[in-house]
Amino acid sequence: MNKLTTLIFIATAILSAPTWASASCSVEVNHFVNGTVIEIYTKDFPITRGLVFVHDVSEMQRQKSFTATLARVDGHLVVSNK
Repeated sequence: MNKLTTLIFIATAILSAPTWASASCSVEVNHFVNGTVIEIYTKDFPITRGLVFVHDVSEMQRQKSFTATLARVDGHLVVSNK
């Protein structure tokens, strides 16, 4: 039986410098299997433009990590998990 797995990434960022060099972020990632939330990951973290934030939440059975970057795109602050 194949299970449909979906991850939803929601992040909010608050500017901590007028140059947009860094920000404070909150993230919530909902892991769905067949339309049911089976796991929720939440994290508050600082992020700096040009650096990658990595949080390893691996378990013995599964390797899991969350990564995020901060960039200025067309004059707007963009937090991405790519």
